[in-house]
Order: sequence, then C-alpha cells, then structure tokens
Amino acid sequence: MVPEDESSSSGEDVNVDEHEEDNEETERDTLEESRSETLRSTTHRRQQSPHLFQSVYDKYTSSRPAAGGESPQIDAETSSSHSVIPVLHRHGLIDPPSTGNSIDNARVQFSSISHIRGQHLNQWVKWSKGVAKAPDSGFERRPLAPGEWVVVGRGTYVGDPAQILRRSSAKTGEEGYLVLIVPRIAPLWVLDSKKHKRGGRFDARLFNPDEYDLEVPEGHVHRQFSFQGKKYSHGLLIKFFRTSTLKPIHCISSRTRIFFQKHPFSTKFPFPLPDFWYFESDELVDVVDDPSVPNGRGILQIADETNYTVDFADAGTHRVEKTSLRKIVVLGDYVEVRGGRYAGAEGLVVAKHGSVLAISRKSSRKGIDMHVDANSCKRSSRAAFHHSTIPWYNVEITIIRGMYSPRAAVVKDVKRGRYNDCLVLSVYIPELECSAEVEDMNFTLKGFTSFTPLWEAHPLDPILHKQYHIDRTIRAMQSGKVPWLGIEVGIMRGPFKGSRAFVRDVNRTSNESTVSGLEITVERKVFTGNGSNRLEKVYYDQVREWRTGKPLFQYRELTRQQEFYLPDEKFEPTVVTFQRPPLMFQPLALKERPGPVDWEQLLKETEEELAKQLKEMEEMEEYERNTVICRGDTPEPIREPGPVVDIWDPFFDDEWDDLDMYRCSSPAPNNTPPACEASTSSQSLPSSPDHWLFDRRLLNIPILVDIKGGPHDTSRKKTGVFVKPTLSPIGTVVARYSTRTENFDLPHSCIAKYRKRPNGENLMIVVGGNDEHIGNLVRVIEFFHSDKAKTEICAVCGVVSGRGNAQFTGEIFELSTKHLELVEETPQDRAWAKLTLLPRVQAAARKQRRPIRQLGEVNYATLTQEIQQQNQDVAAITLSSNAVM
Repeated sequence: MVPEDESSSSGEDVNVDEHEEDNEETERDTLEESRSETLRSTTHRRQQSPHLFQSVYDKYTSSRPAAGGESPQIDAETSSSHSVIPVLHRHGLIDPPSTGNSIDNARVQFSSISHIRGQHLNQWVKWSKGVAKAPDSGFERRPLAPGEWVVVGRGTYVGDPAQILRRSSAKTGEEGYLVLIVPRIAPLWVLDSKKHKRGGRFDARLFNPDEYDLEVPEGHVHRQFSFQGKKYSHGLLIKFFRTSTLKPIHCISSRTRIFFQKHPFSTKFPFPLPDFWYFESDELVDVVDDPSVPNGRGILQIADETNYTVDFADAGTHRVEKTSLRKIVVLGDYVEVRGGRYAGAEGLVVAKHGSVLAISRKSSRKGIDMHVDANSCKRSSRAAFHHSTIPWYNVEITIIRGMYSPRAAVVKDVKRGRYNDCLVLSVYIPELECSAEVEDMNFTLKGFTSFTPLWEAHPLDPILHKQYHIDRTIRAMQSGKVPWLGIEVGIMRGPFKGSRAFVRDVNRTSNESTVSGLEITVERKVFTGNGSNRLEKVYYDQVREWRTGKPLFQYRELTRQQEFYLPDEKFEPTVVTFQRPPLMFQPLALKERPGPVDWEQLLKETEEELAKQLKEMEEMEEYERNTVICRGDTPEPIREPGPVVDIWDPFFDDEWDDLDMYRCSSPAPNNTPPACEASTSSQSLPSSPDHWLFDRRLLNIPILVDIKGGPHDTSRKKTGVFVKPTLSPIGTVVARYSTRTENFDLPHSCIAKYRKRPNGENLMIVVGGNDEHIGNLVRVIEFFHSDKAKTEICAVCGVVSGRGNAQFTGEIFELSTKHLELVEETPQDRAWAKLTLLPRVQAAARKQRRPIRQLGEVNYATLTQEIQQQNQDVAAITLSSNAVM
C-alpha cells in the first residue's frame, strides 16, 4: 500500500495538498454542449495568458461613465480579440448587450455595470492573475506553536487531526506549517470506468522482475525515511498545510492518541483530553502518571469542571488532573456508554485490554459489538445475565503456564474448547488490567503450588456437569498445530531447485519417493503479474531453512503434541550451505531512551527561550527604526536567517526546543496588523503575561470582559463576553473565547475589564489587590463606601469552595470592587445562592453594618462563626436525608 501522491514544497520537498487550490466555480449548462466547450477553452486560455482578463477589465473600467451617463463602448476588434466577453456575460459579471447589437457587430454596447457585479469582476480578475486571497472571514488567527494540535479544514485530509512541527512556506511563498499527520492510503482501484479506458497499459517490465526497478524507501536516520517524494517519521507523514487550512483544537480521540503516542516529538507535549471522557462523583478510579499524588485507587469527587479530588482513605484527599484518572471496570460489569460514537449504548464487558473495553450488547449474537474507552462508560447496577449459570464465577486462580504465568486471575466465563477436549476460561488479570483466555490445564487454584483441577476442588452439579462435560481422550488423538508455518526455506532438489519459498502446510504421505514421509506445501517467492503465487508441493528432504541451511526439525523443534509431524527414522538429515551474497548490516548509533519529562523545567526553559526571542526582535526593530540610509552611504547589512533545525537531523529529538515557530523561509512582511484582526503573517509573540487576565491563578475560569476592536467588539452590545484563560502547549496563557461552533484566541491588547462593576449575589473572582487573594472565588455579603463622597465602592467578600452549589469556607476579607470580576454561572446556581446561601450570612452582617468606613475597621469573627454554624447545619441536613434514602 502506497500513500497517495502529493506535490512537494520549496527547500524541503514539502507536500502541498492539491485539493487546497482555489478552483473556479463555473456553472455548467447541461442543455448546451457548445457552451461547456467554450468555457473550457477560455479557462485554458486564461491559464496561458493571465493578463487577458486584466486587459479586458482595464479597458472596460477606463471607459466606464459616471452615474446616469451612457454605457461604455468597446469596438469590434476588442470584442473579437477577447473571447472571454461571452463568458463574462454568461456568468453575470457584466450585463448582456442589447438585442440590437451582438458580439459580431462592429460595436458592442454594454449597459452600466452595477456596483456588486463590479466587485465580482474585480475579484475574478485578481484571481485570474494568481494574486487573489481568500476574503477575511473575521476569524482571529495567531501564530501556531510547535506541538500545538490542529485539524485540517479542507482537502484530502479534511477533518484529520495533526500536530504542528514548525513554520514553513510553499513554493509560491505562501506561509504555512509543517505538521505530523497520519498518512492516508490511496485507493487500490479507480472506480470510474472512463479513467480505465483512458489509462495506458502496464509496462512490460512488470512481468520481468530483473529489469524492473522497484521504488524502495530511502532511510535517513532511525525510523525516518522518504518514499515517493514524501517524508515519514516514526510512521507519521510530515506534510505542509497553509495557515488558512489549519484550525486549533483542544481535544482528540483516543484512536488519534494511539497513533501519536510513540513519536518522540509528540511525547514532549501534553496530549489534549479526549472529547468523550465522562466522570461522576463517587466513582471508583485509579490515578496514574501523577507524581504529586499517591498512585492507587480512590473515590472521585467533582466540585466543578476543573476541580477533581480523589479520596485515598489512608493517604487522604488529593487534587488530581483529569488526564491521570482511569475508571475501574472489570469483566462482567454492565456499563452504559455516555460519550463518543456509541453514546447511549449498553452492554456487558466481555474483554478488556488496558483501558479499551470490548462490549457485547444485550441479545447480541456477534459476541463483541463495539470497542470503547473505559473513561467513556458508566457502570450500571443492572444485571446482564445470571452469574449462577457460569461455573466457578469469580473464583481466584493462578496461571502456571503460558505467556501470563505466574499471575493471579479471576474466572469470568467458561466454555468448551473447539474439539470438546478441554475447557477454555475467560479470566480477568488485575495486574495487567486485561482479559485473556486460558485452557484448564494451564492454571490452578489460588494458594495451591501444584496443578489442581477446578472440577475436583469445586465439583459441578449434574445440570452444569452435563453442559460442560468434555472428553479428554480426544486430546491424545490430536496432532497439534501445524509446525513451521511461514518459515522461509530454500529448495535444493526437484523442478524448483534454487528458488526460495514459504511453508504453508505440512502433511504425512505414503509416497515411496521420499524417505522422510512428509510432504510440504510451499508458496514460491516470485513476482507475478496477477499478484498471487501458486502453491507447490515438495518433500521434506528437498528443503532447508534459508538462513542456516538446517532441516526444519533441527531449526525449530516440535512440541509433544506435534509428534505426528516427526520425519521417519530412516531419514538422515544433512546441513546444506546456500550460496548467497552476505548481508551488510550497518548498526545504528541509537541514543539512550529519555527519562520522564520534567514539565516544570521544560516550561521554564520554554519561557526563557521565548523571552530571549522577544528581546532580540525588539532590539532588531529598534535598530531598524534608528538606522537611516542616505544617498552614498553604505546600505544596512541584511540580517542572515538563523540556522534551520532539519527534521532529518539525527539530533533533532534532543534539540526540539530550538525550533523557532516564528522563523520562515521567506522574509517577514514589514507591517503590523491592527489589534484583534486576523493575520496569517503576524510575527508577534503570544499574549503578554503582564496582563491581569493572564495570571495563572485564573486558569480555566470563564470571566466576563469587554473586547475593544475587531470582529468581536462588544462596545455596541448590551453586555460583554466570557473569556477563559487557557494554557497553550508552549506554556503561555491565551485568552480563549468560545462560541457554539468556533474557538478564538484573542490578543491581550483588545481585552478590557467589564464596563460595569459587579454587584448583587453573582459569583465573582478576585483579579487584583492583595496578592494572596487573587484567584479566589467569592460571593459579596455586603457593600460599603470608603469615603463620604462615595467615590469608591468596597465589598465584604466570603470565599466559596468552588462553582455551583458551593458553601462558604469561612475566610472573609474586604476588597475594592475594581478588583472583582464576574464569573460565568447558571441561573439556578445564582438563585440558590440568593435564596439559600446568602440570607443568613447577610442578616448577621447587618448587625454591625456601617455604610461608610475604611477598610479593616470591622472585625468579622462573629460573622465567621455564623458561617461555620451554617455549614454544620447544612452537613447535618444532608446526612439525615441520605440516611432516610
């Protein structure tokens, strides 16, 4: 299978998707065949002479009269020399001539063109010259960082996720990015019959392997190679995409995660969360890959979307990341799929490998109907079947033979073997978190050192004994598995002497021509035109293993069950040495496997590198502004571009952080786009961390702000928008504004505090003032003024434990309202706080109310005691209600 063909990019043989080119949207008239031919010839002429459309447009617009004047005139010579005019008429870009004048007349009159059609004609002329750009759709575009995850918007790879490798440019000079993406395989056959007829015959050299040069991959370094003009790294395709084609994403599927998890570049960045994970409070989970908390099982508690805590009993309660959670689901559990492709489906877990579950639906005959991730399921209390019908259900055993020995397991299902000669048990291995099938002779009861059959330790009742009865004498007559399948052999005698083949079957024979008594079916290793090889029969004594020259029995010995395939005792094997060229192996100098990633150190180094690049850019801009070139002076030397880190460099994996996401192969334009305006050529760094919104204590909290300028301007709207500070893959904080269909990262220069100061019972967050209070979620208990002029409004704030129906923690402080901002919450949560949480506390605060006072004049010890008493009352009510249920 060969990945589909692509065109290469400049300097790096980067592929440009042919489907991304702007295509002319032409209307085809199915009733008039001649018009289609005219349009194709005109399009071909436009490609050969792009200035043709410009000349028609210039002559037309130069003679265009003022409003209310006469229509412009184009002589017959112009109309006959430019065959594009009928095409312009047909597509409505200009009005058709009057009935009294035709294209063949000496003079052609055009009616005055409307403003909209003039714009269409202008855009078409620009497009014909090859300089047209896609109209600005109002999307916010920012430079994409190495390691960031994107999705392809159009072309062959539309909808496929990819990871940014570095910035680059195409042959045309258009800016874009090199990405890592899963390669697609071209279809084997062309379905269109017309293309079959137009296609040429196969080259005759195909049927002569000696004269046909096969194209083989060209290796570079470890697991990196080129094939048919495309470059691959660890199984992923390195491909170029334009900036307008890529769109950032914040979640990927678990299938995509599997393809990228072994690439050394991808493992140095955190993977986005799968979009179908589902968690609920009081679920039993495992915590993995989190060094800050003890790994093990615990009870999950969810305060809000960003606050996950796990109770480890003896180790206490710890806050954990969502990416470190794994639900505990075992064989035999009845689950409901809550997210992903099979959302809403229910079934029984019949197999498990890691976090992947194999589920069989109720009344299913397929056995396994779907494979889902354990984190997307919810364990149900419904019983899928009666466990009493399965013998030895949940009996603990120890595997003593096979690939899983010596490990403990639990029996989940029992069935008879294929030939009714043994029992096959489906077991769950807790240590590996997977399921497996084990024959009854390969395990024993837990605690026994020797083999003890289950049917002796736990006898079955007569009904189950009849159902699971087996005949163990059949195994004595079984010949075992066919040996030596797939081994490459060399044929040393017979009509196929000198050729190589692969073993496909082995049987005994009574033919006197062979001493061994064995007949082997082989598939010759030849190249044929029809794509398949005939199976030939040879004798055992005519073949030897290709690399060692030994007989097959000496190369790979038979097991006790395969004694049926032993050669006859009269056969005396001899070792044969095949004449073949020696194989040249060049060992690769492999680097040591890197240890675990220190994310804090990685983040620190990334921030230092970005600060260094920012300083260099500012110094360069300052130097360019202060340098003036006069006539006769020596021109300013051109700054040489920095060294480009080649992806095929053997040390690329260790120097990935030297990639400059703002470096490109062509000079950057010397213009600065306005604030909040989408720009594909902007060279500015991500948002400044000095802005109040980009404090890391405000991460993942939707805050109400105003936006000044750009397509999302809120100055003329009744209210602002909620923006969530989010951590990007390179460690910087970006302001993410999410709509129903799109996500936009806004620059810091256009974000301002909300025009109205917060009041009432809304949930708020501290964004300024005392540093120890920044990031706390609060609700205002009362307002007061700090002076008689009432110029400054202050608030008594009570810290809450989180979003939603969260209680007061008991911490109270005073703060100016200019340091408070509104947080997004539901109307139900706001009503709950107004009617349940605040009334009792506000009544206690009124007893010491002073409308005008300075900060810190009032002691809130009594109010703190009232809050603690309220929390105790709420806990008692909750406990009693749970006891009643």
